[in-house]
Amino acid sequence: MDLEQLLLIKLAEECQEVAKVALKASQFGIGTDIPGSNTTNRTLMTMEVMDFEATLQLCRERGLIDEDIYADNNRRVDKQSRIGAYATVSRLEGRSQFTEEELEFIWAITARQS
Repeated sequence: MDLEQLLLIKLAEECQEVAKVALKASQFGIGTDIPGSNTTNRTLMTMEVMDFEATLQLCRERGLIDEDIYADNNRRVDKQSRIGAYATVSRLEGRSQFTEEELEFIWAITARQS
């Protein structure tokens, strides 16, 4: 195994860890205490995202990430807008129930344009 393979494996592992805690937070609540520990899902989510970001930074330093694409903020804005659109469809289909505050947030991100 070379360094590139190691970093890609670690990046994938960190993605999986973020996904795991996001699913647990979705199921049990973001502020819920984790049994047997002195932490919450929010704390664990924050730590896992930080681990992901640290690994991503190493990948960037080794040239594994295309910096021109990474620097394109339009892509981030487009993704945020699509997430808002997905939430809108979910609500229209009766699959989601959002508070007024959440709806305002969804409408704001849906309106974002690059």
